[in-house]
Amino acid sequence: MWLGYLNDKGYAKIRIGNQLQFVHRVYYEMERGPIPAGTVTDHLCKVKCCVNPAHLEMVTSQVNGQRAGRPRQFYCLQGHEFTPENTGVYARSSRKGYYRRCKICFNAWQRKRKQKERETML
Repeated sequence: MWLGYLNDKGYAKIRIGNQLQFVHRVYYEMERGPIPAGTVTDHLCKVKCCVNPAHLEMVTSQVNGQRAGRPRQFYCLQGHEFTPENTGVYARSSRKGYYRRCKICFNAWQRKRKQKERETML
């Protein structure tokens, strides 16, 4: 267990040069080598401040989310399927990552918003 600084999400961080680094990733690279591109660190022990490389596995973000109990959604809240044709993928403005949006629901929302704008202009 890391006894030093923890960020607001409970992960151990350390300053290396001018950058804060996740300690578990530093230890993993020291023990096992470079972290493969496109992977994230899964704490198999489920303890965020653990830095033991034996407790870490490199997996895709999707697998990590599923293991954390966040199953991938296949339908929007209105029941429309997330297909390549019906799914918009957008960059988050406030933090890293992307989000998906149902194009059918988004277009309906835009139509309602524009209708309200027209009604208020009259």
